[in-house]
Amino acid sequence: MYAGIQEAQASIEPRGSVVAYKAKLPDSTSTVYKVTFVVSNAIAGVPVDLTPDYSADNSGTDPDVSSGAESVTVISYSDKNQHLSDVPWSITWLGNNDSDNLLEDNEKAEITVWLLNRNNAIASVGTASSTTYSTSGGMASGATVMSSNSEFTIEMKPPSGAVLNLQRTLPAQLDTVIDLN
Repeated sequence: MYAGIQEAQASIEPRGSVVAYKAKLPDSTSTVYKVTFVVSNAIAGVPVDLTPDYSADNSGTDPDVSSGAESVTVISYSDKNQHLSDVPWSITWLGNNDSDNLLEDNEKAEITVWLLNRNNAIASVGTASSTTYSTSGGMASGATVMSSNSEFTIEMKPPSGAVLNLQRTLPAQLDTVIDLN
């Protein structure tokens, strides 16, 4: 009984929508390059370590490897074509935060799961500046990328507590920003 209470106290839960962001690959295929969602502690309890191995600064190539960071929370991605057991993810703290990487009472963290690398530093032919995407980083080259009506699952596995399981389906038409509720 005590172990069950400990697990519940260390659990995380989603707060709000899951949001996907559209990308166009060099061959003009539309896909999703990142998915974001907000998490908080399920109940007042044990802090959850959300130290990310990656960061994002919206310049150059994102995500960036966080030197020296050792993540104990693992995020996986799966769809009908593949399972990626440890995808890159980064974090942005929303509202109250005491400047550590522990998700504590009354704190919210926006998790960004990177399925493709985004490069803001590469210019395409005919444009002064543009964003290109590559499958190196999240999905391996040759991986089947998401398209309209794709079903996928993201699992967030903290070092202790319950696994957060997010299952979503993309709509028939991919907009630039897609609220997946």
